[in-house]
Formats: sequence, C-alpha cells, structure tokens
Amino acid sequence: MTKNSNYPIVSTPAPDGSALAGHRILAYDWDAARAYVMHQKARGVRYELGCKVNTQVSNLADPDPHFVDEQGQSVLRVDCSGIQRGMMAVATPSHVHLPDGSWEQDAWCAAQGLKVSAMDPSGYLDVCANTDGHTRMCFIHPNENESIGHVFLVRNRVTLESHGGCGPDSRPFDTHVLAVNTCKVYVLC
Repeated sequence: MTKNSNYPIVSTPAPDGSALAGHRILAYDWDAARAYVMHQKARGVRYELGCKVNTQVSNLADPDPHFVDEQGQSVLRVDCSGIQRGMMAVATPSHVHLPDGSWEQDAWCAAQGLKVSAMDPSGYLDVCANTDGHTRMCFIHPNENESIGHVFLVRNRVTLESHGGCGPDSRPFDTHVLAVNTCKVYVLC
C-alpha cells in the first residue's frame, strides 16, 4: 500500500473471506450519498468546473446537510470532485474529508490501499456491469481530446456524480462518455 503523509489513512482491512480480503475498504453508505446527490439536484444545484464544497465548515450533524463553498456561500454550483467531497462527508461515519480535485482524489484512493479493479475502458465496463453491491470510485483522466478529468461513483450499474449539462445526477454506468473514457476504478466497499 502506498502511503502519502498528506492523506490520513481512514480505510480498514476488508474482512478475511470476503471478496475484498487482502485489500482495504471504507465504511460508506451509498443510500446517504444518493440522498445527498438527489437533494442537491432538487435544490437546482448545477455543474460548474472549479466550484467546490467546503466540508470542513458544514454542519454534518444536520440530517439535511447544506454545504457552503470556499467563500461561505450556499453551494449552487459544484463540479465532479466537489460533489464527491460532499458525498464522502455525509456517507462515512467519521465524515471523511476527501481532498479536492479528481487527480488528488485518485491519489487519495491509492494512499488508502483500495483495490484497483480496472485500468482501462474495457475493464471499466466489465467491472461496473456487476450488480454485486460494491461501491466503486471511477476516474477519467485528461487526455489529448479532453483537458479536464472526471470522478464519479458506480454501484449496481448506476452512477452518482456531478457532470456537465446537468449537475448532481445519477445515470446508467454505460453512458457513452463514461464507457469509452474511464481509465481507473477503485473499490470503496
């Protein structure tokens, strides 16, 4: 396991005999994350690159957390890594503070020792077609055709994410842009 001193290790060893034995996992509540995303969608929050969620100043004890941006204003726009920060804070028992930016979140997953289950688009489709109940954090890295990356969750063939043209959303995992561009998949739990 790679450890980065900038990232506190919050993952725990998977139970012996489980499908993830020998790897590390997070206690992660998909239903809480989904409720948070759908609430933000209902509030009319939209996607905008560079718009973040400041999880360190929110009231996470509130059953309906209302996050603020870095300036202390109510979040009305959020990018993909920003929504992941909000979801991680509400969906983990210790309100994990995920770093900002998809590249940093990829490095955070690696530092946690989470299982990498796919490293290319064909592997993404194979792994994420499963309905095994595992929550996966997926990454699209910038390339010669795209100048920005993307991060999203998949569980049982559906995503939780914030994406262009929509904002906080859930969609089929095999949406074309995800199917042809996803380059790395970690198993959270």
